[in-house]
Amino acid sequence: MRRSYSDWRSTQKERLRSFFAVPHSKPLLIFGNQKSGTSAIAGLIGAASGLRVQIDFWGAREPYMTPLLRGRTRIARFVRRNAWPFSAPIVKEPNLTFVGTQLLDHFGCERGLFIVRDPFQNIRSILNRLDIPGNLNSLASELKGLPNSTWQSIIEGSDLKIESDHYIGVQAERWNRACEVYLKDPARYVLVRYEDFNSNKRDKIIELTREFGLPSDQPFEAKLNHQFQPKGERSVDIAAFFGDENSARIRQICGPLASKFGYEL
Repeated sequence: MRRSYSDWRSTQKERLRSFFAVPHSKPLLIFGNQKSGTSAIAGLIGAASGLRVQIDFWGAREPYMTPLLRGRTRIARFVRRNAWPFSAPIVKEPNLTFVGTQLLDHFGCERGLFIVRDPFQNIRSILNRLDIPGNLNSLASELKGLPNSTWQSIIEGSDLKIESDHYIGVQAERWNRACEVYLKDPARYVLVRYEDFNSNKRDKIIELTREFGLPSDQPFEAKLNHQFQPKGERSVDIAAFFGDENSARIRQICGPLASKFGYEL
């Protein structure tokens, strides 16, 4: 899948800015699977603290991500090439979740922020974003409508070498891989369940700013319900959305790890 001219141009503009930029000494790095609520939490922390937030960036998309995830691109070189995004005090990029601990080590950060979300709702939100139904047996024509090669690698699981013969299985395994980053070294992360944040956004954001030693003196209440990313259909019936077979796939694959985060599938 070829990149569009606008994507290429945006990447080049970011690269040019990075040539003259200096990465932040110790940014707040925010991780979590795609569509787990990282944008909303990052945006509100930025609003409360008055600090610049980098929400996603072109240099963390394909064709740059797979070499990084597979160790062909060193972390130090990746940071240098993306100095502009990393010059922000707050950086949120789900694609970097799978090298989260290495990035924390590179910047000398004691801890990062990790967001987790119920796997059914998380996978549903990813599929909503791409207009893909959740109850199919396989994907064919749907792959042709993906917006770019980054989403293609996520849906196919090629970036993480996920071996599954079903698209729901790929996303369930991806959810597990993201959670394993946290579970391997929980002391390196402050964990937030998206559901807990969503039930009391204001207090959770103030709590997080204090946790990371950030100011929280800016009014941010007007942005509590702002859509930092395209909204999915949270009100849909999950059982109907996935169907019996695909629901069973998610329960089987994600169930053991989900229980560690208090999700009973």
